[in-house]
Amino acid sequence: MLRLYPLDGRMMDSKDALHSHLYMQFSLPAYYGTYGKQVQFTQQLQKQLDEIDTDIKKAETASIPDTASALRSAIASTLETLRSPSATIAQKYESAQRLIEKCCFDKSRMLLTVYYKLTF
Repeated sequence: MLRLYPLDGRMMDSKDALHSHLYMQFSLPAYYGTYGKQVQFTQQLQKQLDEIDTDIKKAETASIPDTASALRSAIASTLETLRSPSATIAQKYESAQRLIEKCCFDKSRMLLTVYYKLTF
């Protein structure tokens, strides 16, 4: 579900809720005096809402990379290289370097923490 936040920090569940919120916030005649200014501002507001709608449509159709499966496949290929008896030490080192950002060993708890790179 898409969450939209206008400038005042309120959460909107749909673009219709955002439209009605912005319309109520910016269409009061007391702020703009004459009817002509209000119509002009309403047209500007409608243009901005149309731009927001196109941005929402673009965001909905944009593909989101599946980092979990990419990380799994990178780990699998690295493990395959590390377990291979025919791979040299240099190949094993390079394979691990492509995937692992850093490793920390906590001797008191006997815990090895591995930080993976998400860009591979």
